[in-house]
Amino acid sequence: MNSTSLSRSEYIKRLVHKQVADIRLKDLLIEYLLEVENGHFRPQSFVSSFASLTIDQLCWNHMCRAINKDRINANYYRKLYKIVYLNEIIRDEFSDYLRQNTWLFDECKGTSMEYFSPESIPFNLFYVDVKNYKVYFDLQTKSIFLRTIIHEFVLSFNESELKKTALKLFIKHFNNSLGKISESLQLYSDFNNSTFDRQYTYYSSLKHGTSIGRERLINYLCRFYLFLLNKHALFSPGDVLSREFLGRGQFHLSYDRGYRSVYLNPHDKIPFFDRWILIFNGEEEFTTALRKSQTYAIDFSEINNPNFRYMAKHFIWFGSNNINTRIKIYQVIRWFLNWIDINGNLKSFNSKQFYFSTSVIALYRMNIYSEYSNQETRNTITDAVKTFLKHIQEFDLSKVENAAFDYLRRKKIKVSGGNPITKEDLELLVTEYKRQSREGTILEKLNWIIVNICLTTNLRISEVLDMRTSALEDGPNTAEKILMTKRKGSGNHTEDYYINLYTVRLIEKAFQVTEEIRVNAQPDIRGFLFLHTSKKNEIKVITRDLVGRRFIKMIRSLPFAGGPYKLYNLRDTFMNFIYEEGKKEGKSIFEIHLGTGHRDLRTTLQHYRQPNYKDYLEALHKVIIGDVNILGQIVDSPKSAMVEMADNLNERKVKDECGYCSFNTCIKEKDSECLVCQSFITTVDRIPYFERSIEKLDLSISECKEDDEKEELLSLKKIYVAYLCKMYEFKERLEKKLG
Repeated sequence: MNSTSLSRSEYIKRLVHKQVADIRLKDLLIEYLLEVENGHFRPQSFVSSFASLTIDQLCWNHMCRAINKDRINANYYRKLYKIVYLNEIIRDEFSDYLRQNTWLFDECKGTSMEYFSPESIPFNLFYVDVKNYKVYFDLQTKSIFLRTIIHEFVLSFNESELKKTALKLFIKHFNNSLGKISESLQLYSDFNNSTFDRQYTYYSSLKHGTSIGRERLINYLCRFYLFLLNKHALFSPGDVLSREFLGRGQFHLSYDRGYRSVYLNPHDKIPFFDRWILIFNGEEEFTTALRKSQTYAIDFSEINNPNFRYMAKHFIWFGSNNINTRIKIYQVIRWFLNWIDINGNLKSFNSKQFYFSTSVIALYRMNIYSEYSNQETRNTITDAVKTFLKHIQEFDLSKVENAAFDYLRRKKIKVSGGNPITKEDLELLVTEYKRQSREGTILEKLNWIIVNICLTTNLRISEVLDMRTSALEDGPNTAEKILMTKRKGSGNHTEDYYINLYTVRLIEKAFQVTEEIRVNAQPDIRGFLFLHTSKKNEIKVITRDLVGRRFIKMIRSLPFAGGPYKLYNLRDTFMNFIYEEGKKEGKSIFEIHLGTGHRDLRTTLQHYRQPNYKDYLEALHKVIIGDVNILGQIVDSPKSAMVEMADNLNERKVKDECGYCSFNTCIKEKDSECLVCQSFITTVDRIPYFERSIEKLDLSISECKEDDEKEELLSLKKIYVAYLCKMYEFKERLEKKLG
């Protein structure tokens, strides 16, 4: 009799009796199968998987083997085993867990092969709810310690990240990445440099048959160690890894190239390896330009000569400038040292010392001046080289001829003013920042607050980013608030800064926005006002670089009429507004200067779009010119203005070479009256002589004790400054004329 002539129940009973020997198991299967709906069920293959078993041999591993061998019946195996475990027919190591987690039998649809492998362990399987959607993970480890850690790590991800296939792949291979040590790991401190390196090598070479790149897996590895570091100390200052290094973008590229963490500590020996991830180790407290957890990558192998390489390391390690300045100088000296190595032909005193001669430095200066036309760039380079050479001379790392420093003097440049954002462009910029703030992330909200503070106060961007949550204090009056903040040049000390109510609200808003993530931040950065969550899910202090990159991206996306603008132009914009409003109100440059927060009036004037020479020179030399009348002439060529022709112009020079007399002999009785004589002639190339004369006058005034004499010297100084004003105006007209 074939199966088609039997009823379904008779067929099931006969099939079970024929293949299964154990009586209790026969009864269990028959009772279960009679309740099963036909659907895609294949009874023959299902029953045959139990043929050689007794009921006592039923277990989780049998279910998994059966599912993998007979995939079409996967759901039927799971339903049966759910009944078996719930009714305590099976008593094994997983019984209690499976009775409490019956979702393992019900909900893992479509995941048979992935989560029910023959080696799987129920304890390793778990899911996370994501908006009515369950994300399943298999930890694949026998270690309770690892299982607990990885479970907690997975729960640290946000909802969108949990759905990533790369995360599931990372978790799946985590146990294998540890190799032989997976079962011996019992302490958090076991996750050390060696363990990381083992896992890094594994994930870097993992063949997984998907398009997921190694970068994404390494990124999760970094995030795992950062997750542990939030609660436990894994590394010491002497280790090659650190929280700061792991938190850097493109970590895998740096690690592959041999970069290692270096904690800046002049009391330690200079590290022998050449690629540093420099951790400032507290030095950032002495400058507002650096943030906590910020690092800097330095590749000393870019310097070809090993002796020069050591000098550069020594400068970074022991230099007297703040670390931010040292890093900027290094960017110049690495090219300087390579140029010297090729072109310098330096004489060696011994195997370690070299001789930087005047001729070599003069040749380098010529090279700089031929390569760069911008005087500001030239000055930056020569200043950096000068600082470096003084350092190696001070520590006897090399011999430097004193005369060589004469070729590294900076050349004065004309103050061109700042580049404030125009009113029209500013409206576009503010509108876009507001839109992103309304619709965007916490970081975009904070970006708008930061930019807003820069536009409405005289605080530098670095000073804004350095703000602490405790910075606001009550002022003398009830409605006043004082901001206690570090300012440029204040070192590690805070200064009082009175702010308006609008800025107070911005600061309070920033605190509210970051309040939720602040509780999970590391203690050493928790007090900073501007925090954000990085791509590696690490809470960090917002840096100038991060704000700057977003600013540039926005600038490029908007149809500005002016520009191009940089982040620092926000400060120019505020300063220019202060200047223009002050002038409208009839304030003097000195009164305006008080509103800028600058220590030096000359700095104030550098921010104005169209510097007024009279204002600038009055501020620079601290005098009011008033109605001083200039009788002498400012000309292009002195010979053309001579009343009596001169064979030798040097013989006609007067007033310490500030100008010339148009007559062969003086028609006045006193030389001091030259500047108020109609026969006095000067040219724009005499500007340095006027400035030198003013310096001499300042010295005389400071030493003068007689009021009448001091008044006379001040009057003379006003005349010099008045001439300078006319000479700069004349020079500007000449430059415009010459194109």
